[in-house]
Amino acid sequence: MDEPSARRSSVQLFYPQFGVLEGAFGFGLFYELVGHVTRVVTTDLAGAYQGLVPEPFTTAMAGLLWLALATTVGVPLLRQVTANPLTFRSVTARDDYLERHRPTGARYLLALAQFVVGGAVVALGWQYFLALFDSWMAVFLRGGFPRAVGAVELLWFVGFVLGYSLFARGLDRLVVGGWRDLLYRRRSTGRSSSDARPTDQ
Repeated sequence: MDEPSARRSSVQLFYPQFGVLEGAFGFGLFYELVGHVTRVVTTDLAGAYQGLVPEPFTTAMAGLLWLALATTVGVPLLRQVTANPLTFRSVTARDDYLERHRPTGARYLLALAQFVVGGAVVALGWQYFLALFDSWMAVFLRGGFPRAVGAVELLWFVGFVLGYSLFARGLDRLVVGGWRDLLYRRRSTGRSSSDARPTDQ
C-alpha cells in the first residue's frame, strides 16, 4: 500500500490526558493565596513602603499569577495538544488501544477514595486554612516568622495542602478515566452493532 492510501486508511482519535483539571485546581488554590497576600500587604504596608505598595507590588503579583497559570494549566494543556490526535493503522488497532488504556475498577476506587478523603479535608478545613494563612502573613509582616508558627499548625497546614492535592488528583482521574471509558464503550458498541448488521446473500 502506497503512502497516500495508508494515510486514507488510518484512524485518528482524540484521547484525553491526565493533569489539566488537577492543574486548574492547583492554580485555583495558588490564586486564592496570592489574593490574600496582596490584600494583607497592601493594607498593612501601604504607608511604610509607598514606593512599592500598591505598585509595583500588585503588578508583580499579577505576573506571578500568569506564571503560575502557564505552569499549572498551560503545561498540561500543551501536553494534551501535542499528544493528539493519536493515529492508528486500523479501527481494530484503535479499539485495542482503547481497551488497554481504559481505567480498571481498582483505579476507579483509588481515584474515588482520593476524591472523597481529599474533599472532606477541603470542606472541613477551608475556612480555618485561610484564617491560619492570614494570621501567618500578619506575623511575618511584623518580623515574627517563623518563631510564632507552632508545630501543630504547621502540620495541619501541610495536611490540608495534601488533602487538597488528593481531591484535585482524584477528581482529575475520575473525569478523565470516565471519558476514556466512555470512548471505549462507544467504540465497542458501534463495532458490535456493525458486526450484528445482516448482510445481503
